[in-house]
Amino acid sequence: KMIVMGLSGSPYRANSGALENDCVDGKAFFTECAYTSNIRELMSQGYLSHIENISGEIQADMSNVPMAGSDYNTELMSVKFDAILTPAVADMKKKFKHYGISTAVIYTSNIKNAQHVIDEWGESDEIRILHGGVSNSERNATLEWLKSSEGNRYVVNVNLLITGYNQPSLEAVVFFRATKSLVIYCQSIGRCLRAHDDKVKSYCICYGGNIDRHGAIDNINPPKPKKKRGDTPKKLCEITLDATHTDKEGNVHLSGNACNTPNILSAKYCST
Repeated sequence: KMIVMGLSGSPYRANSGALENDCVDGKAFFTECAYTSNIRELMSQGYLSHIENISGEIQADMSNVPMAGSDYNTELMSVKFDAILTPAVADMKKKFKHYGISTAVIYTSNIKNAQHVIDEWGESDEIRILHGGVSNSERNATLEWLKSSEGNRYVVNVNLLITGYNQPSLEAVVFFRATKSLVIYCQSIGRCLRAHDDKVKSYCICYGGNIDRHGAIDNINPPKPKKKRGDTPKKLCEITLDATHTDKEGNVHLSGNACNTPNILSAKYCST
């Protein structure tokens, strides 16, 4: 009879919707949501930064990219983004200048895409790259540079700065990746959602359709729970089980109850 209370910044999962919803995975551990924060109110009260959501005019076409588990196939997604990166990076640079964005984390599909962004940007001390192959010392130096240096500082990131990274002064996140995961989407935007005295608002710039897919961060569309699947159709074995007698020709005559064992529809032989 223990009472358990959970606290989460992303209280939903791809297969279950809200954490209190029963779904195909089984009965939910939590029974109800006691309190939900209102992001718009937190923004108006100064606890979170106001944010402007900008869908880029250039968008990667994800219509034919298959799923790998609960999210897009990373390698095929990267091909789609690789095709748009030349004009998209140019568009991003224009938006940085137009909105006066001096710090940003740029999310990419994989290391190849991240390097492509760097190449399209051109030789510059304004932009650096972070991924799993970067040493801890270089990673720490890059994060300190992003936090404390002067001038424009942009970090192209591959799956590192989604959770657990806190820099309240960060002004923008950019998506050069698409995701079906509302958790990844919200956690990524959360990197720039912190309030800070030196910024009037934050920016989310997306080239992967995530804003249209999930909604703006202050008006998200949580996933609906997947319903539990019904039982697989079965066919019953009709063979009669009891042998009664053999006639003069040697034929065995059967009588009694049918087997009635459930078998999959494609079965050629009864499982018993």
